[in-house]
Amino acid sequence: MRPPVSEPDVDPVDELIFGVKRCSVCGRTLPANTEYFACDSSRPDGLTSQCRSCRRAIGSARYRRRAPSGQVRLWI
Repeated sequence: MRPPVSEPDVDPVDELIFGVKRCSVCGRTLPANTEYFACDSSRPDGLTSQCRSCRRAIGSARYRRRAPSGQVRLWI
């Protein structure tokens, strides 16, 4: 599991301009923009349902599961 991340303060201006969106994995409410959510043109709002930090953790776990043992690369 990934470590808990503190919820950023949603700026009222960002909330009015972009709106807010809840991550389907961690449940945090974040500004609905590309800083917090990746682009997905197949979705109505154009953003993924998982926040970037959750997508990174999911992808990293998938990579570690699928990589042959001893061949996991650590990106620095």
